[in-house]
Amino acid sequence: MKKYRKLDNAGAVSPLLLGLVAVILMFIIALVYGLSQKTKVSDFELNLDKKVAIEVEAQKKLISDQKQAEFDEREKAPYKFWTSPTQYGSIKVGFPKTWSYYLSLGDDGGGGGGDKAVDLYAHPDYVPGLASESKYALRLTLESTDYNRALEQYRRDSEEKKLSISTIQNSNVSGVKIRGSIGDEVNGTMVIFPIRDKVLSVWTESPDYEADFENIVLKNLSFIP
Repeated sequence: MKKYRKLDNAGAVSPLLLGLVAVILMFIIALVYGLSQKTKVSDFELNLDKKVAIEVEAQKKLISDQKQAEFDEREKAPYKFWTSPTQYGSIKVGFPKTWSYYLSLGDDGGGGGGDKAVDLYAHPDYVPGLASESKYALRLTLESTDYNRALEQYRRDSEEKKLSISTIQNSNVSGVKIRGSIGDEVNGTMVIFPIRDKVLSVWTESPDYEADFENIVLKNLSFIP
């Protein structure tokens, strides 16, 4: 008579099946991870392309602006000059040729009268009218007034308006340079010199023209004391 031995692991899962399930799970996990990484790479590449395109456009604009600035600077030369009559000290001033100017001379200069012997306005392209309340690139006046009196107001306002006042030399004459609030709603730079019994004032009414004022106007300003 045959005897049968009862197994203790009845109903147990086969180790081979467990291994297969584990391999399948690992494959699924790897597949999901791979797909997620691929999505991240695709997003990165897409964002990178956008960033590169934005940077390229920014560089193009920068180069274009630089070329325009260089062109504008070249267009300013050769400079335009104006010289006053000899009785006004033969004042000579230079400014970009792209600027226009308006001039008024006093009675003894053959002009429209007033206490200003010379009254000059200069501005890029055209000179706006006084009613426009524009800030002019260049102003120049020669007035019959006392030099110390002309400076008095600026010296008095120097602390309140935080004006910067320094000395400057031109044509062997000592004058002053004033920076800051030089007038009502006017922030600029002005130079003042005594010429015989008159006072020469030259200034810009806006920081936008500061570079041209310093590098062109003042370097091409002269007079006979």
